[in-house]
Amino acid sequence: MSLYFPVRELLLPNKPAVSRQIVEDAALLLAPLIQKIQGRLETLRLEELNRYQRKATPAESALLDEATKLLTRRLLERYASHLQRACQRHEIGPVLTMWGELIG
Repeated sequence: MSLYFPVRELLLPNKPAVSRQIVEDAALLLAPLIQKIQGRLETLRLEELNRYQRKATPAESALLDEATKLLTRRLLERYASHLQRACQRHEIGPVLTMWGELIG
């Protein structure tokens, strides 16, 4: 099961319309990067989950699945928050380059 994280909901602050428009424009640029990050996190989550589910009972498997989903979501929200702050500081270029290199 894959997780879906709406980029605009993660990036849009409760700010005036002008800064919201800047962040909305940045969200269009950041969407592919955030989706790549999401894909990598989901791949890692599923690999580790498969590794441990073999030894777990069905109840433990369900608990592991829920815990890893929540962890993945928190990590993605942290990445999106970092990108949002970079947009607000108008430093998105270097940050996009850095994240692009990290994610590959």
